[in-house]
Amino acid sequence: MNVATIANEGQAAVGVGGRSLAAAAAVLVLGGCATRDQYLQLRDEIYQVRRVLADTRSDLQAQQRELQAIRGELESAGRRTTLRRTDVAPGPLGEDTVAAVPGADVALPPPVPPQPPGGEAGREIARLGGDQPGEDEYRTALALVEQQNCTEAVPRLRSYLRKYPDTPLSDNAQYWIGECYYAQRDFNNAILAFYDVTRRYPKGDRVCAAMLKQGLAFAELGDAADARIVLERLIHSHPECEEVNQARATLSALERG
Repeated sequence: MNVATIANEGQAAVGVGGRSLAAAAAVLVLGGCATRDQYLQLRDEIYQVRRVLADTRSDLQAQQRELQAIRGELESAGRRTTLRRTDVAPGPLGEDTVAAVPGADVALPPPVPPQPPGGEAGREIARLGGDQPGEDEYRTALALVEQQNCTEAVPRLRSYLRKYPDTPLSDNAQYWIGECYYAQRDFNNAILAFYDVTRRYPKGDRVCAAMLKQGLAFAELGDAADARIVLERLIHSHPECEEVNQARATLSALERG
């Protein structure tokens, strides 16, 4: 399989916005780091993520239409409100509009660059109570994350998930896999890992953090359109989460270009 064949297959699967993902997968195959079957599996997984994002784009456009209808009602009644950037709705494929709500402008914090996944992992270890299935195995894997030894941590976390796919710690294990890839700047695999958090554990307490990091990973790949979709979805679906502030800050940075 030559370079052109791989690139064409990848672009056909993920579209124009996914060229960076397809190219990365192609490099893995050509460099001998992955087999053709592994490449095809990665391509199919990326395609699935982008199909979900396409559905999300449609949902967000429907929300925008609802927002415009509300604005029309307010204008017809002669009532105007001061705009505050506390809620961002998507404009036509990537443009941001600001929801009309009363209040003053709010200063947004700057986006946070990729950080080593230590610190938080150590705090989670301290909170473990010893009463969950496979907790010793999970604790060992998390200690490796705390030591920033992701090369060994990721296989151990995957092993834990194979044995214990549905425990109170399972969503955390999947999340830390994504954090490891993100800290290693392997943003393609980070996107897939964080997506699995939201897909497999939609009621877990790592959903907001996973959506934020998935959006940041798309932004790191230069895919601003999908970064906006994920971050806007986070803001609209989970306004109570603390990650919303950073999502808004990142959207502002993407808007400034």
